[in-house]
Amino acid sequence: MPLLKELNLNNAIIALWHIAEDHSFFINALQPTITESILGNISNSKKQLEFLASRYLIKHLAGNEYLANLNKTDNGKPFFYNFPEAISISHSASHAAIIFSNTCSCGIDIETITPRVHKIASRFLSEEELISLDERYLTEAITLLWSAKETIYKWYGKGEISFSKQINLQQPFKFEEKGTLSFNFKIEGLIHSVEVNYEVLGNQILTYTL
Repeated sequence: MPLLKELNLNNAIIALWHIAEDHSFFINALQPTITESILGNISNSKKQLEFLASRYLIKHLAGNEYLANLNKTDNGKPFFYNFPEAISISHSASHAAIIFSNTCSCGIDIETITPRVHKIASRFLSEEELISLDERYLTEAITLLWSAKETIYKWYGKGEISFSKQINLQQPFKFEEKGTLSFNFKIEGLIHSVEVNYEVLGNQILTYTL
């Protein structure tokens, strides 16, 4: 059972799954709520596995009734019909992660650390943020900031925002295996301070906020 992490917070639960199974494992475990027919709109087999693994985690944490009531807003934010709890979901190539909160909105993201992130760094980082990063851990830091901003976007859940202009790191940081980052989130004429927790797990970075 490749459940890598289950973290119980005061008002939330986080679960992380390493995807090592095939489709049949998840389909058998998720029936009758999830069946092969539901996968018809997902053509990529890896994306199908990511979808199935995240649903398996929902069943693991909350049960079939919650899984059956899972839906998405027009902006893609997942929510439960008939239940007040909030949820956020993320996938990487080999992992699925969810956060489940009984009191507030939440966001989660998991990203694989890879040099490919350098190619898109200028799209989501401001010039000040790029300059402030430690060259010794540049790939890790860029991946972390991408994941953290994606987490804030999911937590907000109300549509498109500019990662480079509206979500900005409050100050330079020292990259470590685990910690908390503070951001200024500019939206609707206001600036909100948002903290994002993170942890490095091998070649993966997990971020979350409540």
